[in-house]
Amino acid sequence: MKRDYYEILGVDRSATGPELKKAFKRLAIKYHPDKNDSAQADDQFKKVSEAYEVLSDPQKRREYDNPPRSPFGNMGFGAGFEDIFSDFFGQQTRRPKRPPQPQKGPNRGVDIIVDLKDAVLGTTKEAKIKRMNKCGSCNGTGNTKNTTINACDSCHGTGTVT
Repeated sequence: MKRDYYEILGVDRSATGPELKKAFKRLAIKYHPDKNDSAQADDQFKKVSEAYEVLSDPQKRREYDNPPRSPFGNMGFGAGFEDIFSDFFGQQTRRPKRPPQPQKGPNRGVDIIVDLKDAVLGTTKEAKIKRMNKCGSCNGTGNTKNTTINACDSCHGTGTVT
């Protein structure tokens, strides 16, 4: 069974970062092996440290508070069981489909040579970067204004000009 880190630290589930830190410091001093000679102090100190490590990190705390759930509940089947169904029957699982994302274009870059003096003192340089713009003649449709059959003379039917 999963340890209740909130109970170990003696704080409420809605405890803030400073409250967690205060509870951890109080318990760390109480159970630190240098301060406490009892046999259980070492184990208790490890539990307190583990609880604070999880609850003080926002992402780990979120994962602790909301553990991932299997689509099959507690039937003993793992998430891999769903993959077997998709292999046999295709993508008929209940995963929501994402809408198609727009394609990203290639990254653009420019090499600029700066001498040491300008790098130290700072400077401003201008750079020209070629990029695609929507064709002004056809407004990106690739066709002339009057008809949908003839290709635009400016962009030759691509809808963009360089």
